[in-house]
Amino acid sequence: MDYALPKIWAEVSEAQKGEVELARMQTERQQLAARQRELRQLQEMQQRYQSQEVALLQKRQEYKQACDNFNHLNELSDACFDRFLGAQAGLLAHDKLKPGKPCPVCGSCEHPQPVQLAQDAPTENDVEQARAKAEVAQKIRDGLIGEGKALKEHLELDKCFFQPNRVSDLEGDV
Repeated sequence: MDYALPKIWAEVSEAQKGEVELARMQTERQQLAARQRELRQLQEMQQRYQSQEVALLQKRQEYKQACDNFNHLNELSDACFDRFLGAQAGLLAHDKLKPGKPCPVCGSCEHPQPVQLAQDAPTENDVEQARAKAEVAQKIRDGLIGEGKALKEHLELDKCFFQPNRVSDLEGDV
């Protein structure tokens, strides 16, 4: 029996060491699981960040196209208005000038070379439609400005929380 007691104490001691080692390994396992979760979260955040970068680039392209479209329609509107104003003399000459009657603009009764009415002169309705198209294009462009700013702000906010080096550090630990 003298031999059995030390053997039992040795086994108890080994079992206690095993329990301590098991507890240490369980703690390490929990830490590793937490790091894996954090790594997955960071990877998801990185993917969202990259998606937001792509969305911002697309929004910038949309904005550039909207600016080009607005500029084009605005130029057409201005040109239409200029042609409309230029045609007013012809309209006045056609509608208001009567031989021997005073001109409503200058008062002269003689009109040796009245301007001829242009056949392709835009009407006031044409000018209004051209302006309306330019205004719609401007609203679209301005809306894209707001959307782009919101995307950029969101991206900058995410950048503050996202540390690219942190992902590679965690990947080495797992």
